[in-house]
Order: sequence, then structure tokens, then C-alpha cells
Amino acid sequence: MQKFSLLFLIALLNVSSSFSYAKEKTASSFISMQTGVYHYSLPEIYALFGENGATVRMAAGKLWQPNSRLKVGAEVGMHLISGNNGVPFYLFRCQEGRYKTKRYTLDAMSFAELKTFWGLHLFANAGASYSHSTYSQIKFDECLFFCDGSYTSISGSYGKIVPKLGLGMSTDLTPTINLNMAIQHEFSAEDASAFLIGIRYNFG
Repeated sequence: MQKFSLLFLIALLNVSSSFSYAKEKTASSFISMQTGVYHYSLPEIYALFGENGATVRMAAGKLWQPNSRLKVGAEVGMHLISGNNGVPFYLFRCQEGRYKTKRYTLDAMSFAELKTFWGLHLFANAGASYSHSTYSQIKFDECLFFCDGSYTSISGSYGKIVPKLGLGMSTDLTPTINLNMAIQHEFSAEDASAFLIGIRYNFG
């Protein structure tokens, strides 16, 4: 519970900070949805590769516009990452291990978007992310190159708060609808990152 309280406290601080930089006192709210590919390293000692999965990110926040070229704001978001089954590669068939993973993240981030040329915008967001993962794995053992029926089972669950950074570009399809693409990275032992494309709807 303390982790979630800290996350939303960071969100409130981001909103306050963004507001202090804005010259205009009017603000617009927004919601966004993005989809893409998510990659992170697995904690099991038997897995040779990281995990790839489809992801959806939903977010909501506020934007202020100090001038015609700059927007600043803050947002809170949630990543949902699909649970996958995988078979890491091993030299012998009997040493194959089967694993299953599930993961979600909650983040609170400040936001800045700069209008450049040809209607394109460059943006960056930075903040903190609470990442929660569960995993399980079965590794089938071998003895003298033959399966002996034994196996090792590993499972666990963990969560942590880590720094998070995002970079991307976008364009306005209409005054209220924004199309965007971005790369986001969590600075953690799992080395998690995502490539996303999506849409943002501005209220007013």
C-alpha cells in the first residue's frame, strides 16, 4: 500500500511542477491508449532469453500550454502485458524448460511536448513506475542424455518502484485527436522497455 501511495504522491508533485511552469492558467485533460511490444529480462536462472509480449497502455492526465509551441503536463498510466508461455533453448531436449509470466506496471510521469515542423511534435515523459511480475517455470532434468522423469519447479512474485523515461513523436489529426509513437524504458534489473503506437484525446 505504501508503494501505491508513493506513486500517486509523485503524480501530484508532477502536476504541481507542470502547473508552475505554465504561463496560462487554463488546463485541458486528456486520455490516451497505446499498444505495442514489451520486452523484459526473466529472473529465472534457467531462461536464456528475455520475455516478449503484446502490451496495452492506458493513461490520463492534464496539459498546460505556455505558448503555441510547447505543452507541459503530467499523467498516470497503466501497462498491461500479456502472459506468455515459452520454451528456452537448451542443448539437449530433456533440459527444455517451460515458463509462464504475467506482468503489469503503474506509472506517474511528467510530460513535455514541443511542436517542431511539418506538424510533428517531439515529446518526452519521465517519472516513476511500479512494476509487478509473477512467474513460474518447470525445467525437465536429464541423466546421461536420457530423460529420467525428474524436474525442477521455480515460481515467484515481486514488485518494485523504478525510474522510467519515454521519448517519442506525434502529430495532431484534429484539434482534439493526437496520433503518437514512443519508446519507454524502465531502469530496473529486468531492463524492461516498450515500443508503442497510440492515440490521445484532448478534452477542450
